Amino acid sequence: MNLIEIYFLLVTIITSGVILLIIFVPKAIGKMCKSKVCLLGKTAVVTGGSFGIGYEIVLGLAQRGCRVIVADKIVNNDIKNRIIQETNNTEIYLEYVDLASFHSVRSFADRLKKKEEKVDILIHNAGIGPCSGAISEDGLNITMQVNYYSPFLLTHLLVGLMKSSQSARLIFCSSLIVSAFLNIFIIGRKLEQVFGDYKLSKFCLLVASDIFAEKLRQYNITSNAFHPGAVHTQIHYQFFKHNFFTICNKILGPLIFKTPEVGAQTAIYLACANEVQNITGTFFGDLMPACKPKDISNKTLCETIWKGSEKVVKLKKDELLL
Repeated sequence: MNLIEIYFLLVTIITSGVILLIIFVPKAIGKMCKSKVCLLGKTAVVTGGSFGIGYEIVLGLAQRGCRVIVADKIVNNDIKNRIIQETNNTEIYLEYVDLASFHSVRSFADRLKKKEEKVDILIHNAGIGPCSGAISEDGLNITMQVNYYSPFLLTHLLVGLMKSSQSARLIFCSSLIVSAFLNIFIIGRKLEQVFGDYKLSKFCLLVASDIFAEKLRQYNITSNAFHPGAVHTQIHYQFFKHNFFTICNKILGPLIFKTPEVGAQTAIYLACANEVQNITGTFFGDLMPACKPKDISNKTLCETIWKGSEKVVKLKKDELLL
């Protein structure tokens, strides 16, 4: 056997092993939100709601009567009309926002504050995979900015609208991948260079969710994070860039992973179910509380991430949460 044949044999063995481990798990544990709560009169903002999991979250909220603002880079009437057609809910609004730009995030928030009286549900769903160290217009790792810094900033900017709700719900899309994070407390180095931008971004979202929960509890605003599961979406192609894995993903992905509809269920559950209306600071997976990574208990680390994030997104004095 030559080196190429050995390489593909090893890849096949490893891939087969992974498939055997996960082929039944996502399908077996995927649960559907059965809450019948009506969301009429509620306004929700869903980032990344034009495709994938976000689109299914929008459908889940809209069919319960919710007024939904879809915040995405891709906004067109075809998407809006498709949502209306599927749900018979005409209260669907698409707003442009580029999470790779703090200017765009602030512009989006300003438009909402001028037009909206309140926000009852804010779901940070949008996210991207590793981008090989690509840098945003703000000079930041683009995966960190899209997945974490911009949601951190947007939440601060929309807190006023959430306070106007009788009981608002803040929801972050994190990942169980952070459970395999590792002990971290590095001073003087960029964390994303040490631990990987995608995993770090999801860990930071979990940190932010917990701290928002503490700071916003007094305003009757809950904050929780969720793991959607292994879902077959476009983000997988950012992880598996080798042609062999791309082919496997296209062929086996729909058979192995959850559909976006199933992956959206925990977010929908957190947005509407009565049984979680008073729960805050919790990490959910498949409609149930999930274990957090041990590093989340490192208060010094979490406070360092929070304070550092305030500086990175350049929060103004009146935007800080005390």
